[in-house]
Amino acid sequence: DQGKTEVGELYSKLEKINADQQVKIQELQEKLTKAMKASSEATELLQNIRQAKERAEKELEKLQNREDSNESMKKKLLEAEERRHSLENQVKRLETVERRENRLKEDIQTKSQQIQQMADKILELEEKHREAQLAAQHLELHLKQKEQMYEERLKVLD
Repeated sequence: DQGKTEVGELYSKLEKINADQQVKIQELQEKLTKAMKASSEATELLQNIRQAKERAEKELEKLQNREDSNESMKKKLLEAEERRHSLENQVKRLETVERRENRLKEDIQTKSQQIQQMADKILELEEKHREAQLAAQHLELHLKQKEQMYEERLKVLD
């Protein structure tokens, strides 16, 4: 009876751990989906910024080649240079964000794999637990049969 109680407690603990791991897997999958969406948005934004930078550089070239009044040309060149510099900074920041997101995605995937391995191990342990229960039931039945056999022999001897 004590063995049955311990087995039941272990089985309950395994079920709780399994449920907790399934919740963690779901949470990590949701985080991975969000990270992938954010990465996609950052990539699109990075592409837009690169295109804007290219346009600014072309505009800068046009301004440099144009024969405009000296003062107006200096002003336009300065503005274009400032825009180009600003866009370069944005590109750098977005590249940093993209690298960070990629690291986070890798971490989430690693953790998800670890949790899946734990869930697989839990399933394996649950299977062993069921096998142990069946073996215990079989042994108990076998012992009862032996007990009956010995009781019958004792009756015959009496």
